Amino acid sequence: MADGSTMPSSANPKTADLIDLQVGARMRVRRKELNMSQQTLAEKVGITFQQIQKYESGANRISASRLSHIADALGVTVAWMFGEVGSSELTDLLPQLSDLRTIELLKCCNGISSNALDMLLAAARIAHKPTIFIGTT
Repeated sequence: MADGSTMPSSANPKTADLIDLQVGARMRVRRKELNMSQQTLAEKVGITFQQIQKYESGANRISASRLSHIADALGVTVAWMFGEVGSSELTDLLPQLSDLRTIELLKCCNGISSNALDMLLAAARIAHKPTIFIGTT
């Protein structure tokens, strides 16, 4: 580009991209791990809870200084907020991790026996990829 930047002319610098979505999802997961409300996090950082919602959904980008404050409030490093950006496995999982039901399910799995976890996993696999059972009637 003539101005020396590497950003394509069609890219909007205010539009969130995949990395913004991943950072927002990790932010939400960590906040939920701490049982922290959006309001509490917002107060710790000095912004509104609506802004936290926008960051978590990827609707708004997070500046470097704000990301540093959020990471501090969540007790993690800025590097943690980026996780394994670029990993296809993480990229595939992040949309599910933004669903509160998924987080609740993961928390419930934490305290159950190995046998119960195996049964739950089997049920989830069936629900994910239904198998047609052909039997005699």
